[in-house]
Amino acid sequence: MNVTLRHILFSGLATVAMAGAAITPEEVTKAVSLARESPKNRVLSRKAGIALQEAGRYKDAITYYLKSDNSGNLGAAECYFYLYDYDKAEEYLDKYLEKRSKAEEEKDKDFSYGDGTETIDWTDNLRSRIELGRSMLDRVEKIEIIDSINVPSDEFFRFIKLAKSAGSLGDESVIDDVVTETALQQLGVTSLWAPVYSSESGDDVIWYGSTENGDSKMFESIRLTDGSWDKPNELFDYASIFGNANGSWV
Repeated sequence: MNVTLRHILFSGLATVAMAGAAITPEEVTKAVSLARESPKNRVLSRKAGIALQEAGRYKDAITYYLKSDNSGNLGAAECYFYLYDYDKAEEYLDKYLEKRSKAEEEKDKDFSYGDGTETIDWTDNLRSRIELGRSMLDRVEKIEIIDSINVPSDEFFRFIKLAKSAGSLGDESVIDDVVTETALQQLGVTSLWAPVYSSESGDDVIWYGSTENGDSKMFESIRLTDGSWDKPNELFDYASIFGNANGSWV
């Protein structure tokens, strides 16, 4: 079906903020139950909002966030961001900042993507993502939404259709015809992962794999004029993207 970009997840915008330990359904149920039993308890309402947000139930999370303290406005702003309602996200971010305490400000300013040596204000980060999301939304009219509910999860990327001129996405089986087992061994790659990008001509393939210790790297393979594939060229690993080796996954 065709829908506006508001209804699909930007992996580059949302996934970063959602990284972390998964919450179990039992933990969510418990947090919500406690909040319902004490509807005037703002702390329990905020905890329920956090649990629901971590479970990806953003609309439900907003309901509890708005029953909590001022930090609930920040939580609501984040949830509206994930729902692609950027006006609401900005509205509640502003509400939070208007009442932000010194303690909240210090906590916000201690946010870091890396090893903690370079910190930024989390609210500045959220505002920049809101602005980027709004800018991207303005440039998109219609998209096709696909999820693992209506397509096989192990073939997910086969069903994502790009404009012909933009190339295509596929799963790791594409690599079988591009990179030999010998080449993979020389690269230290033990596992391949989707998605794999192929250019319109099919002569340029970008893919990534992980080593035995779990580190992943992104590669590019180019088809030569004689039809053979050149030795894969390493594009990125975690350190080359983020400037440190404190993570493993590209």
